[in-house]
Amino acid sequence: MSEPVLEAVSVDVRFGGLQALSSASIEANTGTITGLIGPNGAGKTTLFNVITGHQAPTAGEVRLLGKRVNRYGVHKRAQLGLCRTFQKLEAFNSLSARDNVRVAAEMSTSVASSTEIADSVLARVGLSDVADITVGTLPTGTARLVELARALATKPKVLLLDEASSGLTEEETTAVGDLLKQLVAEDDLAVLLVEHDMSFVMNTCSRIHVLDFGQMIAVGSPEEVQNNDAVRAAYLGTDA
Repeated sequence: MSEPVLEAVSVDVRFGGLQALSSASIEANTGTITGLIGPNGAGKTTLFNVITGHQAPTAGEVRLLGKRVNRYGVHKRAQLGLCRTFQKLEAFNSLSARDNVRVAAEMSTSVASSTEIADSVLARVGLSDVADITVGTLPTGTARLVELARALATKPKVLLLDEASSGLTEEETTAVGDLLKQLVAEDDLAVLLVEHDMSFVMNTCSRIHVLDFGQMIAVGSPEEVQNNDAVRAAYLGTDA
């Protein structure tokens, strides 16, 4: 396994009297897809917010490409190659799919070539046919794929996906899983995803972290996580 390109180490987050995260640690490696699962309210999005700079931790640190980035703002972390999608769809609804992606492409290249990059990325996620359609008129699942394409256009080193399969059909979800596997294999990319679709997680991720009440209760392969008694009791459920 490669060296971690992203590490969150012993992260604490407290909101008044609420301990949202307690000594939570996670890492993502280039060439791998890492899952973060747990019940609603476990602290998954809070941990994502700490990693991306939207939330300052009470304790602990975040390292990106070997650098401690606790003092770095969101934009500085993005410049280092950290990109994120959100659980709530954050598309530019009045723009076309192509222009949504061009916005991101122009961050990392000249304006003259942003259209070419946008068309290439849209083709890669299977959306060439909707490139000229206003995103606000697209089905939710398709709009979410536009959001993924926009993230890829920034040429990230680490891609954080929050509920990437939300709104997608079973066929679209399978296609996204296959695409992510292709991306990490070909593009020198690390993917960290929060997801509730357990079939998607187990079939896509090579390593899974399980968060419950702000604490990591298990880390391992899909098989190890599925067979972990603590995980089954807290989240996956047990057989009758």
